[in-house]
Amino acid sequence: MKVHCQYSGLEFECSYFANTKLTYAHPIFTASPKLLLSRVGDWAAGKLNESERRLLFLSLLNTTELIEWRSVALPSDSIVQNNMEALAKFVGWMIGLQNPTVIFSRIAITPENRYCENAKYWIEAWIQEKRNLMKDTGTVLLHLNKCEEKKALERLIKNHSLKTEDYARLLAIWTWEACNVLPHFEKYIQISLRQRISRVYEIKTVDLEDMLSYMEDALSAGSILLMLHSSM
Repeated sequence: MKVHCQYSGLEFECSYFANTKLTYAHPIFTASPKLLLSRVGDWAAGKLNESERRLLFLSLLNTTELIEWRSVALPSDSIVQNNMEALAKFVGWMIGLQNPTVIFSRIAITPENRYCENAKYWIEAWIQEKRNLMKDTGTVLLHLNKCEEKKALERLIKNHSLKTEDYARLLAIWTWEACNVLPHFEKYIQISLRQRISRVYEIKTVDLEDMLSYMEDALSAGSILLMLHSSM
């Protein structure tokens, strides 16, 4: 039996029912992402022929679930070769994604773009969306961490068995992190937080006043760190 692949346009054979022709997907399109990625090493080592390279490339595209197939895809071997690595890296990242609500751009393969000349730009768009997602996720995680720090600080303050000096160093570190400290003040942080207390007196009064003024401006209104700083 001869089978015409509905995605790659390639023809392959399978056993039984000789002299029969069908249109169906090549079995590689049902392979798991991990199995497909395991064959990328063969591609890099030059062990795949041109048809195998096309099948691997298109099956990796398919495994993203971002492709709408309205036509066979007939990318040239140069397009496959030039974009395989970037696509494999994106798929490798994507299979570890645990957030089902994340939405990436969908691509329709049609008779007009079946040669995949813009494959580079499809992949670049996905990678940019990935970067945006990671940036947004990092911002959310940072916000959550700050919220946890704020709750911990509130517990310390409400613990009347502790004196402020008992957690002054921790308080100072969190305050500087909340202020997004300027490089100009970094040397004073090194002295005040990480070296012997006697060296604090090396900081000039005018510099201390500048730091305090910067802290008051940098901390948001209503911040527990600002309220505590103002009360001290």
